Amino acid sequence: MSAYVEKIILVLNGRQLDDTVESVSSTIERKVTAVNTMNRAGTAKGFKRGNTTYTLEIKTHPIDDASLPNWETIQRTGTELTLIEVPSSGKNVTWRRVTINRIAQSNADGDVTKTLSAMAIDRIEG
Repeated sequence: MSAYVEKIILVLNGRQLDDTVESVSSTIERKVTAVNTMNRAGTAKGFKRGNTTYTLEIKTHPIDDASLPNWETIQRTGTELTLIEVPSSGKNVTWRRVTINRIAQSNADGDVTKTLSAMAIDRIEG
């Protein structure tokens, strides 16, 4: 039985917004390169592993609270966010120190949604 995400909480400036984020998809990468050395066999000695990077695609609605900045201001100022995925069963997934790279806007049937490309520093389960 697979669990679905019940809600996604956005933490912005210490305030929790649970009706702003529609969905989050993630890609986790770790760059691996061969270490080429001068040896008789002419083969690589081993592998060098880079840092893990977390890339997120976040579908959102506009922020309605006038006391909070809009998405463009958040991107321009480099404000870091926290996202918490709360599943129907199992452990929460928290994305910390999230920063926005790109904002794309779409209008469908009078409903404005934004797709944010972002990167996160930490992913914590539990």
